[in-house]
Amino acid sequence: MWVLGLDSGPREVDVQSRGGAFKLKLLRKELLRLSEQLLTSSSDTCAVDGPIDENEEMFEDSTAKVPKTQDLNDVNIIFTDSSNVLFLTSSAEIEKAFRMFATDLLFGAEINCRPESLVNRYPIQLDSPYSFLNSAVFIGKLPVLLNVLENVKSLNDTDDDQLYFAKFYLKNLKKRQFKVRLDHHARLFQNLNGAVEHVLILPNLFSNSSNVEKLDKGFPDRMLINSVTKSRPRIVQSYGASTDLLNFQISNYFAQPDHPPKTEDLSENYSESSLPKLYMALFFEQPTPFVAEFIEYVSELLYSKDKLTIALYIAKSAESQLAEIESNLHLLTSVASDVTVWTAEKSCDLLDRCDLRSVRMGLLKEVAEEYRKNRKEGPYLFRLDSSVHLNNRKVLLSLVKANIGILSPLVGHETSMISNYGGAVAEDYVAIVSRQMRGVVNAAYVTGAVLIKAHKLPIVVDAVEKCSNSHIENIDIAEAFCLRNKGVLMYAVNIERYGFLVTNDNFDQSLKHPELFMLQNSLTNWKRRYVDTEEYTKLLNFTDFSQFEQPCREVFRVNLFTQRFAKELIEVAEHAGQWSRNRNGRNGHDALADYASLDVHLGQLGFNDTWLSVIHHFVIRLMAVLYEEQRFIFENESLRPGFLFVSRFRPNEQGVLLPHHDPSIYTLNVALNNPGLDFEGGGCHFIRQNCSITDSRAGQMLIHPGRLTHLHQSLGTTTGSRYVLMSFMELHVKAKRKLRMRSSSDN
Repeated sequence: MWVLGLDSGPREVDVQSRGGAFKLKLLRKELLRLSEQLLTSSSDTCAVDGPIDENEEMFEDSTAKVPKTQDLNDVNIIFTDSSNVLFLTSSAEIEKAFRMFATDLLFGAEINCRPESLVNRYPIQLDSPYSFLNSAVFIGKLPVLLNVLENVKSLNDTDDDQLYFAKFYLKNLKKRQFKVRLDHHARLFQNLNGAVEHVLILPNLFSNSSNVEKLDKGFPDRMLINSVTKSRPRIVQSYGASTDLLNFQISNYFAQPDHPPKTEDLSENYSESSLPKLYMALFFEQPTPFVAEFIEYVSELLYSKDKLTIALYIAKSAESQLAEIESNLHLLTSVASDVTVWTAEKSCDLLDRCDLRSVRMGLLKEVAEEYRKNRKEGPYLFRLDSSVHLNNRKVLLSLVKANIGILSPLVGHETSMISNYGGAVAEDYVAIVSRQMRGVVNAAYVTGAVLIKAHKLPIVVDAVEKCSNSHIENIDIAEAFCLRNKGVLMYAVNIERYGFLVTNDNFDQSLKHPELFMLQNSLTNWKRRYVDTEEYTKLLNFTDFSQFEQPCREVFRVNLFTQRFAKELIEVAEHAGQWSRNRNGRNGHDALADYASLDVHLGQLGFNDTWLSVIHHFVIRLMAVLYEEQRFIFENESLRPGFLFVSRFRPNEQGVLLPHHDPSIYTLNVALNNPGLDFEGGGCHFIRQNCSITDSRAGQMLIHPGRLTHLHQSLGTTTGSRYVLMSFMELHVKAKRKLRMRSSSDN
């Protein structure tokens, strides 16, 4: 394979701007050189030099091995434009398909006639909509092509190659000088312009057949079909609006680039010498929940400290989190050679970059300039937004080892289909984000986490600088718009789980400890901060109730929450200041009217929905093991919340609570502070079991039946303040009926 034009004039040759005739001149020159080398070589195979710019990194081998021949008619040449063309199969399969046409030269065909002035000179095709020549892709015998291209010497560089070939074809229809055909039925070439609705990506019914070529990459279980001509094209070409279908859907099935190495295959004992310098830019554009966890994740990413530089850019709108960010900076300084914090004011005063767009552009230029100065050691750029939390420690190693210029690890929100990937074809979005379709996908835009390799940085700078995108408000979409216009491709990889997306929806910083309320936004982060994950993992491995701690008969105690959870919930309750004994009036629990504790309802704290989600995600599965005989209750989510509240016990307010049954089928009792440290006395005494529990630590949960068997009372708190989180869990009406039916059948 040869790429024409890279050695002609400037490094970035835009063939399109110089006219189609210029590329035909390049082709003719190359074919003459090829024919001469083929005829004069003395070996069985001929190493044919290709016209590749020696400085272009992606083309390391500029020679091709072709069989020596004295008959140039045995040599077939396929020519395509360098962009918007996709090969769906091997060269051998393409050559085999070409031979079936029994012609010397074959052009693609399309629906539209270019130029339109020639439309009436083409024969009408009764059985196909593809009547007109398309010069972007053709295949033919070497001598025939040299004859056809003989007259390009007289053309100007700006002349139209489509017109040149169209006139040749129409003239040849009359003279029959050469055997030339158009691929009217898209058996080899499929042009998408005006034919987007004709092509389908279907399951490959022949994927297990030995006579169908197996693809090395992509999805061999899929095939491209033309639903009008009932053909299976081998090469697809597009221009104009149809390019989106080619780039963002077809290529994702049939032309995947080399995949990054799987992180599970990468050793933590990596070779630091093999890694490039990496400039990591962390952007804090908006206040984001769990910003401390974000910094922790970054500090845990594996990379060479000596080759990693980190800069933090904090927008004016995110400066409310500056103190929290700075308190965690020590985590970054321990893993990077240099860490710099840029606030909006500092960036504006020292760098004259006063908005995020100018900051991003200035950063691109700086890193690109480093590459220009030292191409061997120029740094890669990794941009990471505070909304993207990467908890796969080896993700950076995988990205930098991938042979892809612009690559983003695809991450999605944990409870929705929002992601950092933008696809132009809506029907594939869900399959890609949910990882039903896995691989490296061409993206309309990527955001949040983007690695740009060193050699791509000047190209990105040039594309963005020379592009008018101020009408697009979103910075990432604006940048992607410019890159697409320049033909620069962006990719997203979803082979593995690299992390997750956190949004600031419902992130109310006016709340006391707002992250405490954000479980529905980020389950992973909430669990990392508030759940004792080591102890909880042990509990999940239990298979029988006897493995759980029982301080009293049929009273189970589990280590579930962190001290931080308990402390913050107390502070939220005290901050609300709505303590009351009027439980009956507020909640309708007559059974507790005479035993009302001093408490505050979780609904009053705005914590009700969050706590119910906590029970759903972390507690129910434990209860299914504890109460195996009633597993159906928990598996069918048949429990409903009764009264959910935080209760406070002080000697001068409420030291004790008289013996009572809870109005629940099960009671959950979470200690929120520590005996002997925060208070003296206190605890719970179960009357029938003649057993007291006085040593529950903050974060430990008691689980026990509420009615009949577990009459209990609180013990007096003698000093300090004791806090507990209480949850009375009831059955849904349908579950009660089912339970009665089971009891009847047992009798």
